[in-house]
Amino acid sequence: MGKNELAWQTKMVKAIQAAGGYAQKTAHRTKVGVPDLLIKMPEKPAALIEVKHVVLDRGTQIVNINLTRPQALHCKSFTKAGGRAFWLAVLTYSYKREVRILVSENMEDLKWTVERATALSTPIGLGQFQTDFLKVVQRI
Repeated sequence: MGKNELAWQTKMVKAIQAAGGYAQKTAHRTKVGVPDLLIKMPEKPAALIEVKHVVLDRGTQIVNINLTRPQALHCKSFTKAGGRAFWLAVLTYSYKREVRILVSENMEDLKWTVERATALSTPIGLGQFQTDFLKVVQRI
């Protein structure tokens, strides 16, 4: 897990808590495969979220989510028990200032074309992360 991924997780936890929700980092270096965040928003079921930071370079054709088998198994077990689990990819670009969030409950669909990822992701304003991120969370 990279330093940037941890920074995104911290921003997400703060945004959810500021909106009156519950958010806790659950991943730990000694707990293999445990998803990164447990969140609960008012009026929404609890959810596990595995956060991925994907940097897209010029010419990139495929977005790889790189969910590990243990991460997918934890998410599937949580879902089977009645919870919700998602992977959430923060897409950033090496050649432009843009951030997008792509989110899915499908633990098998982990390779996306850049066009598909762009079409189905949500743009996040660089100065308004909290507001835009919470719009994403409210939809899941």
